[in-house]
Amino acid sequence: MSEAQLYTKQYSTNLELALQQTSTKIVDKFETAMYTGEKVSPVQYLDPIEVSEITGRNEPMPETATNYERRWIAPRSFDLPLYLNEEDLLKTIVDPKSTQIEAQRAAFMRNRDNFGYAAFFGDALIGKDGTTTVSWATEAAATPAGSQIVLQTVGSSGGSTAVGLNVAKLVEMRAILETNDVDLDVEEVFVGINAKANKDLLKEAQIISRDFNDSLVLKSGRVERFMGFTFVPFQRIATDGTYLRLPVWTKKGMHFARWSELQTNVQKSIERRGHPWQLYAKETQNSTRVDAKRVGEIKITAS
Repeated sequence: MSEAQLYTKQYSTNLELALQQTSTKIVDKFETAMYTGEKVSPVQYLDPIEVSEITGRNEPMPETATNYERRWIAPRSFDLPLYLNEEDLLKTIVDPKSTQIEAQRAAFMRNRDNFGYAAFFGDALIGKDGTTTVSWATEAAATPAGSQIVLQTVGSSGGSTAVGLNVAKLVEMRAILETNDVDLDVEEVFVGINAKANKDLLKEAQIISRDFNDSLVLKSGRVERFMGFTFVPFQRIATDGTYLRLPVWTKKGMHFARWSELQTNVQKSIERRGHPWQLYAKETQNSTRVDAKRVGEIKITAS
């Protein structure tokens, strides 16, 4: 008998998810609520009103006009069915169902963030019955600050060259929020950054030097907080075609609406030959921008 006949085969019983985002990064920093109905209005804003001075006796009572703005959001439903054939299960020594369910959940968490990110700069529903849309460009230009967008050239030498994320852009964004009367002592301000934006900040002396900071702003090589901003790691930052669009927001500026919790079900699919296991998951949700004065955009170079 040859030695080769004595050889054995050993297989790992470990089944792990490939590298991926498995939890929400963005929408868990929005205001959130559960709803029913084909369309809901999560918030209604009353524009600021001002007092008037009494200058004489027995004057006619003036009428103060009040202007309301209603925001709307419509549900969107998503599902993800997976099938595990019984014959395939017989050929493996691990049961992959729990890992598949974990992968399903991770996909839904990423989907929530994808739509949350899109809501920063997408159209928002407004009006009496939510049939009118308003664009980010329109809202960003109509706030007290004049614009909610910090351009890609801010902080560059001469102010004409596109550069990455820097302290000057953060200073400009903070001034925008303050001009809009956002109370930065009360509301936490978040900035979504990817690995490239974080690398940009690590080149800034004001970030990495103790000479400029009372406390360390880095955590495990990542900028966590600086100038009152909390940095949120999010790798799927999109571009406007050329420049990356970093979102800036407070919790009151964005809303994550749910019409159902994430529903999962594992059962045999008797409609299919071989009766495979069906792992089904579904949820109904959506996000929207509710207050442009509390939202901003920082443009940076993509490379």
